[in-house]
Order: sequence, then C-alpha cells, then structure tokens
Amino acid sequence: MSDPTHEILEKIGRLTGLMEGVHGDIADIKQNMASEADKTAASRKEMYRSIEETRAVAVRAAAAADGARKAADAADGKIEREVMPVIDEVRRWKFAGMTWLAIAGVAGASVVAFLIWAWDVIRAKLGL
Repeated sequence: MSDPTHEILEKIGRLTGLMEGVHGDIADIKQNMASEADKTAASRKEMYRSIEETRAVAVRAAAAADGARKAADAADGKIEREVMPVIDEVRRWKFAGMTWLAIAGVAGASVVAFLIWAWDVIRAKLGL
C-alpha cells in the first residue's frame, strides 16, 4: 500500500504545477489583452484623426459653398438690375425694327404695284 501522506503530497505537487501553468496562461492572456488594448488605442486615435480631417474638409467645403452661394446671389442681383433692362430694351428695338421693316415692305410693295400699274397705263395710252 502506498502511504496516504505521499499521495497527498503528490496531489499537492500536481495542483501546484497546474496552478503555475494557470498563472503562466493568465500572464499570457494579460499580455495579449494589453497588446490588443494598445492596438485598439492606436486604431481609435487614427480613427479620431481621420474624423477630424473629414470634419475640417467638410467645414472648408461648407464655407466655399456659402461663398459661392453669396457670389451667385450677387451676380443674380446684378443681372436683374443691370442686364435685364438692357435685354428688354433690345427686345423693344427688335420689335420696333421688325414693325418698321414690315411697314417699309408694305410701302415698297405698294410703290412697286403702283409703278407696274402706271407703266401698264402708260403703255396702254401710247399703244405699246
């Protein structure tokens, strides 16, 4: 038979070895967790930097869009105040010119018709 004390000491030795192994595993897990935490912190820092750059670009784009909107509004106001009256006046001139051209055309046609009639009358009187 074996000695009960020896068995107890043997089991205590095994438990001690297992506990040392568990402590080693726990140390590895802690080291892995610390490494992952460092990687996560670096990734988070990079993400925040990227978000800040994107925000800065968006702010600059919004400022540029606002400036373009103000410039377009100013140009639109200038067109309404200065250019549209000129365009309207040119349209009136065009309409008046077309009207006078039509009147001149009718008058010219009348003159030509009169001359043809007069020529026919003259030819008839002269017997030609």
